[in-house]
Amino acid sequence: MERSTDNATIGTAVTPPTLALGHGDVLDFGDTKIKVHFYGTAHTPSDISLEIVGHNIVHVGDVAMDNRIAFMDDGSFRGTFKYYDALEAAVPGALWIPAHGHPGKQVLAHNRELFEGIYQSAQKAVEQMGGQELAKSLALEDPRVKKYAPVTKGFDENIGKYTSLAYLEAESASF
Repeated sequence: MERSTDNATIGTAVTPPTLALGHGDVLDFGDTKIKVHFYGTAHTPSDISLEIVGHNIVHVGDVAMDNRIAFMDDGSFRGTFKYYDALEAAVPGALWIPAHGHPGKQVLAHNRELFEGIYQSAQKAVEQMGGQELAKSLALEDPRVKKYAPVTKGFDENIGKYTSLAYLEAESASF
């Protein structure tokens, strides 16, 4: 961690969690209440989002990011869409605070648009039995993906991996 943070974490003591939290739990800090939201696998199988009750603010963690794509190695594109649907229904019009990037009311919408471009391209490739290379080329031609590619950190280095993961998920979902 010290190497990753350019030594900014020197002296930091790791403190493991001691409180198990579940969907709907509310932490009461007197004048501030924080509600836990969990809607299944998105970025990982265990990401939670935290709502500051009464303020229409939700820290979404790595479930959505601003101008970058969360690693999806242990995640699910389809699960992410379900997670966004449920979160938007639970806290409509919220200010979404991502773990990476700037907060905004459009963070989920922008992530969804990019992810749908990638995943729906993978679905087309599966339907055409074209393989992961076709999924990547379709994604690169998708207007939603083209829109976000220039502003998404690490896009060029990672689009192959993301289209591959999306293809495998779409292929599995087709059975």
